[in-house]
Amino acid sequence: MRASATPVLAAWLGIDGEVASVEVGKRADLIAMKADPTQTDPALRTLHRVMKDGHVHRNDAWVR
Repeated sequence: MRASATPVLAAWLGIDGEVASVEVGKRADLIAMKADPTQTDPALRTLHRVMKDGHVHRNDAWVR
């Protein structure tokens, strides 16, 4: 997982106890891709799953 400014901003906003890291009891929005987006431009075309507020969304049309 890549580091980002999210933890710093969440702490500044006072919500770091709810978001900014993947831990039990925290809210998270995640995406799963088959390709590394730092290595290839069309990596978003390999989107496989989306997790929004703890619910996994999958569209079989996304899976190629």
